[in-house]
Amino acid sequence: MSRQSISLTVLWMTIIFAGLSALAQGRIEMGVADSFVVEGKTGSKTDPDVTLAGYTLFGTNAAGAVAVTSGVGNVYIQNSLEIGSSLYLRGNGLIFPDATTQATANVISPLSSLVSGECDTNRLDILVGTNYVITGVKVMQTSVIPQFIQVYSNGTVVGSFALATSTAASDLSLNLAAYDRLGIACSNLNGTVLFVFEGRRP
Repeated sequence: MSRQSISLTVLWMTIIFAGLSALAQGRIEMGVADSFVVEGKTGSKTDPDVTLAGYTLFGTNAAGAVAVTSGVGNVYIQNSLEIGSSLYLRGNGLIFPDATTQATANVISPLSSLVSGECDTNRLDILVGTNYVITGVKVMQTSVIPQFIQVYSNGTVVGSFALATSTAASDLSLNLAAYDRLGIACSNLNGTVLFVFEGRRP
């Protein structure tokens, strides 16, 4: 073996051992300057095509996270997220789209706001992660457009009322169990309607 071959072999072995050493200490970082594409073919629950362990950030403003700030499996997305198909959400409480909108839609009440968001002609279903007692829904709109509001429980209408002013409310009596779906739909797509479901955990 020539001296040049020996030197090259030693160089590669040094690089490999340095990489293994850094990996063992959990210090490896990788950067991609442009596109990063994973073309998975047979991904499954037991064999995923992409696995990201740890805290994941989409964007550059890491300081923008106020609720999800650390922890394995947590994700912070700096800007909008668009889902082309189904979205399944599970948790003790789901807030849409943010705390400011929720505070605007909600009125002072001794009950806690469980779910808030924006209503349109496509029914929005929220999958709940534990037992809830839903006692009321409040809606508001800045531009007053006649609306017909329907509330659903697991795809079945359980309440409806008209909204011809800026705000309206309706009492509900719904006992939701884990994995039940709480839904809402509005009749007029031209207006933005914010809603808040209120209630408590039993």
